[in-house]
Amino acid sequence: MNLQPLSAEQSDELRAASAAYAAMWAEINVPFPCDFSGSKTDIEVLDFVDYEAGEHPQGARGAALLWGNVLAKTGVVAWCTDGSDLFLRANAEHYPRCLIWPYARVLEMYESQSPQHGKYEWLLQETVARVLMQGFSEAEQDVLIALTSPSPYEGYVHWGRLAIDRIYMPKLPKRCDYCGRSG
Repeated sequence: MNLQPLSAEQSDELRAASAAYAAMWAEINVPFPCDFSGSKTDIEVLDFVDYEAGEHPQGARGAALLWGNVLAKTGVVAWCTDGSDLFLRANAEHYPRCLIWPYARVLEMYESQSPQHGKYEWLLQETVARVLMQGFSEAEQDVLIALTSPSPYEGYVHWGRLAIDRIYMPKLPKRCDYCGRSG
């Protein structure tokens, strides 16, 4: 795959996605402010829109761009393209390499039964966990971890831990001892 920096049109698409969310956000009775600059608050907006408003401006692609931009703004990964799709990757000279396809990740989440709410936080936790396994520096890991907001008994961090325990110890009960829900 020949990945390159974004074209001017693709950079404009990123800005347009943020502008579409800002316009929608200005039209509804919002529970908190957001400037759509790629901050953690963008994840909260995505989850709010997904659960409360129901329709994302520009659909799944717009949601993927807004979600991916949160990761890109950390500087740990950057936007790149194969000419049509937009990806996130570590610096080309960085080792280890890492590639994230935000649109595919969002589509996977849309077509999955779980989680019912907090999908973008879940997706963020899952992606950060995957990136942490790649061997990035401690400083880069700290930047990514700071994006997440794990809650006890919910989210990818909680359920991922239970799933890993079940892999290593298949005879464990299928219910969470802490919250009582099935995993």
